[in-house]
Amino acid sequence: MSEPTQRLRPSHGPPADASVSLEAQIALHAVRRLWSDRELTPPPIGEESVRWEWFYRFVSFHGLASLVWYGIGDQMRSQFPSWLQEALIQDSIGSAARHRLMIKAAAEAISVLEQGGIPAISIKGPSIAAEYPAWPMRPFCDIDLLTPHETFASARAALTSAGYLPTEEIRRRPWPYVLYPHAEVLRHPESGVSIDLHWRVGSGELTAVGLDTAELVRSARIIHCAGVALPAPSLEDQVMIAASHGVRHGWQRMLQVCDLVALVSKLPAGGVDSALRRAQNMGKAAERTMEQGLS
Repeated sequence: MSEPTQRLRPSHGPPADASVSLEAQIALHAVRRLWSDRELTPPPIGEESVRWEWFYRFVSFHGLASLVWYGIGDQMRSQFPSWLQEALIQDSIGSAARHRLMIKAAAEAISVLEQGGIPAISIKGPSIAAEYPAWPMRPFCDIDLLTPHETFASARAALTSAGYLPTEEIRRRPWPYVLYPHAEVLRHPESGVSIDLHWRVGSGELTAVGLDTAELVRSARIIHCAGVALPAPSLEDQVMIAASHGVRHGWQRMLQVCDLVALVSKLPAGGVDSALRRAQNMGKAAERTMEQGLS
């Protein structure tokens, strides 16, 4: 990878003017093209008007590198500097290879649990990527599995027997609730894939929205990501989970908004109203979460 690419790996996020800059407009144009049913006018790109190195930093921070490469269109893509085209291609190829490994690990971990009679589903990650126009557009760094609270100890023991071990950070603490009040992180020493084993969705006042984990598992559907079948929440449940995740992290990255766009675009007619009514019945925290996510 070229030297500018190495130098620009994101660490502290984009500058404060991200929401109004030309670079942000280019990224948003790529996002809108993917979910729009009409022709969109691209933002003007002059020879010296775009800070391309900053643009790469921006899309990397927001998790949009692959999405931008797929969604920007041939005309605008041809105006990218050659080093940026190379960087986005390499990012897309590298992330797709890593994601295939993680998706396979998710299926294997769920299979281990199923063999022990332990219910579990995939949340976030592959279960959201499957709803994008193409699954490689949606990056993820680990696998999130959900099992009901009453089967968590058995699930943890089964995964440990299969080679997944607590991370060093977890091992230094007496009980995972001390670090994460909703999940424990296990990592396979050979593949390096991390499994976040959840016993509930989210944490804190706003994101503990009352989703019943046992019901989430019972009402699961099968999704296909990279040719792999995985049990995942119903589409409406996944919308609530994505909204909860966005609220928890303060909608820090554009990827969290894209997740909701991808999911909501798959809801049937009246699906948004149905999701809002359900959230209202679950209480104020769920209602606030869903309203903020869909606003």
